[in-house]
Amino acid sequence: MPTLDLYGHQLRFELAQGDAGVMQTLAAMWAVIDDAARSPIVQRVAAGLRQSGNQLQAVYDWIVDHVEFARDPWHIEHLRHPEQLIVEAAQEGVARGDCDDVAMLGASLLRWLEFEPVLIVVGRFVDRPYEHVFFGEYLGFDGSGRRLVIAMDPQQRVPIGQWPPGVVRTAVFGHPRSWGYRPLDLLT
Repeated sequence: MPTLDLYGHQLRFELAQGDAGVMQTLAAMWAVIDDAARSPIVQRVAAGLRQSGNQLQAVYDWIVDHVEFARDPWHIEHLRHPEQLIVEAAQEGVARGDCDDVAMLGASLLRWLEFEPVLIVVGRFVDRPYEHVFFGEYLGFDGSGRRLVIAMDPQQRVPIGQWPPGVVRTAVFGHPRSWGYRPLDLLT
């Protein structure tokens, strides 16, 4: 039975299997992003990145330089608060987290920098649940009414604006207060 561990505290609810469990995790991730965007520790890092001529690249590079990939324990979905990652990186030189943690850190930095972050879930198989999440920036609509995003996956070192290789399923989720929990049509 998968469970959710948030900032060192296990939340006592069962995650659904498959994509439904992914949606539950995304809801928890947005709550963490909202909280982290108000954190003085996250704000201090973001303020330093604000000085960059290319803030999106600065966020991406900061994560690449300070966070290494580490898997969650089997059947436990750890969500590490961005504050934890920043403090760990400051104390140990590098923080360890999985794709959920990187996505929340990146989205909270973008949010503080006044971008409109999105969470992007992808899968490599049509008949299996989504298996990876990363973040991006919502740009608005194209001429045909489709939403545009800039994908950012520093965990897999995919260049900004590109998608991880082998992806056959994609869903993009904006903040639930403004977009709800519906996947968005997008132009890739």
